[in-house]
Amino acid sequence: MIYKEITEGEFVDSFKAVRPDNFSYEGLRSLYDYLLNISEETEENIELDVIAICCDFSEVTIDEVVSNYSIIDKSEIKKGPDGDPYYDDEQIEEIRDFLEKSTIVVDFCEDEDRVIIQDF
Repeated sequence: MIYKEITEGEFVDSFKAVRPDNFSYEGLRSLYDYLLNISEETEENIELDVIAICCDFSEVTIDEVVSNYSIIDKSEIKKGPDGDPYYDDEQIEEIRDFLEKSTIVVDFCEDEDRVIIQDF
């Protein structure tokens, strides 16, 4: 098999060509950094298989994590001024702890309301 080292830009372009809606640009950059670090730490090449990576990892909102895994009781979820769910610092820590105990957390970007996790 022939391997080619790719740049972050080529990695992002590969996803946007095949699965344009699976990850944000920021999410793809985080995923690239994560996979590159794994490759360097293990001294193993990682095959760029966009479909397989999309099956293994997801970019979701914090609210989707809470809804999918029932981490916080619905009665404890506050609403912000715009009506969207608002999570206080303690709840964010609870969500982060749950994910870190359950799976690989590639990126937890509270400010942008996105989380990249290995599917579990």
